[in-house]
Amino acid sequence: MAGRIPTVPMAFRAPGDILFLVSLARRILSALAVVSSLGAAGWCRADPPNYADVPRVSTSDVAFFRGMFQSSGSSALRIALVGDSQETLAGWGQTYVAYLNARLAAAFGPCSETGLLTNFYAVEGPYWMAATRRAVCSSTSPALSPTEVLPAMDVHRIPAGCGLGWTPVRGLLLHDMAHPLHSELVGGDWFAGEQSCIVEALVVNREGSSGVLWSSQPTDQPYPNETAEIAGGELVPPPGAASGSFSWLSTPVLGSAGRRHLQVAMTATDWGNGLDLVGFRFRSTAADRGVIVHSFSKGGFQLVQLLPQHGGSGPMLKAWNPGAVMIHLGANDAMMLTDPESWRPMLEQAIAWIRDAMGDTAFPVIIASDIRGGIGGQPFTNIDRMPAIVHELAMQDPRVLGINLRRITEEEYLWGPNTLYLHDGAHFRPYAQRMLAEALVGELCASLSIPYARCPNAPWADCVRTMGAFCDGTGCRRITDLEAAEFSIAWAGPGSTCDDADGDGSADICPRDQPADFNNDGVVDGNDLGVLLSEWGLGLSRADLNRDGAVDGTDLGMLLSAWGPVSP
Repeated sequence: MAGRIPTVPMAFRAPGDILFLVSLARRILSALAVVSSLGAAGWCRADPPNYADVPRVSTSDVAFFRGMFQSSGSSALRIALVGDSQETLAGWGQTYVAYLNARLAAAFGPCSETGLLTNFYAVEGPYWMAATRRAVCSSTSPALSPTEVLPAMDVHRIPAGCGLGWTPVRGLLLHDMAHPLHSELVGGDWFAGEQSCIVEALVVNREGSSGVLWSSQPTDQPYPNETAEIAGGELVPPPGAASGSFSWLSTPVLGSAGRRHLQVAMTATDWGNGLDLVGFRFRSTAADRGVIVHSFSKGGFQLVQLLPQHGGSGPMLKAWNPGAVMIHLGANDAMMLTDPESWRPMLEQAIAWIRDAMGDTAFPVIIASDIRGGIGGQPFTNIDRMPAIVHELAMQDPRVLGINLRRITEEEYLWGPNTLYLHDGAHFRPYAQRMLAEALVGELCASLSIPYARCPNAPWADCVRTMGAFCDGTGCRRITDLEAAEFSIAWAGPGSTCDDADGDGSADICPRDQPADFNNDGVVDGNDLGVLLSEWGLGLSRADLNRDGAVDGTDLGMLLSAWGPVSP
């Protein structure tokens, strides 16, 4: 098949006629989707497209998604984030999710509510704008089966008396991020309408269920603690509610009594039956605005597990009432798939399930692609193909938006060939989590033509990082200023390059000495070998000659190849 296809908004363009020859029937629909997205100029290639062949952001309805985000100026936009360990609130994604919210606040202003806070001990690792302390006398509720609970959620049954000698459920509003998750966030204007704030508890209705005994205990401390009560009362579930359904129970406006932070303690009113608590949130009654991203993510999660493990959790998702769902999965799937095309039906099933749960066949879904970890081979092939699959779906479905983080981070940060961003084979270092959030929000605003107050006069990346060059045992490499600072790498400064103007076969910024001569005695010998072996396995080390984040066999090989006197 060949010919010209009408222009599609934000589709990839390449010169030449469109020509796809598909030999297997199972690839016909995929090929048609690709052809429809390549634009008026057409495109010709034999292999399926990968991340480099499709846009950074893909949607066939820019106006809709622009309007969806801009509507947050008059009503809160909740985004449910479904991911794996890299997006978990109490783990590797803590910094990432916080900075997603912070950068969305930079684009759309402060938000009038927090995410859904659970009965979880999160004092050392607070949620975005809030910290919690769990009720130690609670237990996992039998009211719902595991498949009826969203990923990363754990519904707890809380008996009465949790506050009598025990720690009740506590929630603290960190409207100014006073808890030092990161110093940059402290004191920011993150929460809208703190002085008119209530707490809403999401509970499971069941016969004989207890009410909620609440106590307002404002505090000056940036962590949940027992302080004097200034107000309290009981919240009662609605009579006649269907067993297994969900209800929101709301406190009156909480007072601060001149203290810095609002705090609430909650327990049950009935010793016998207790209360089945899904979670709670702080919400302003004076404002209704902003974007809040809450993560329903858990370690090791795969897209193929969503329906078998959580297929009955649609009512819980609808009870939280998100305005969009963001699927942020792919890394674990890439490890398991033998063919990236098998990921497509998983995505289609997940989208259909979300829309069925929300009762909306056009419910918006955002798909953010994962980027390479530390394992090559077939997983690399899979993860490089996944953004193209997302692009194809977005071109077919006007309510799907794809964010090609694989391409964005490679082009703006040189990630991929540079693996400094990885803590291990799968997880990002905290600084890299911040950079990833910058990339997602910055590129989203740029592609939707939404003004971004954080960077009003330049491309978003120019406000986030500066590129420069440095020399290692393999020659010259370019990295960001953030990585140069993070790893104490002596680089040549902003804007420096690996140019070889004098044509001597070496970058002009690179000295002619030998980096493997650690003691600078003019010879690479056993003394230098001893240094390398003593620092084996370390990342922040002078013996990491290729600066890949680990002293290993590659560095040993580089040292041995330089063995002997150093050339003058």
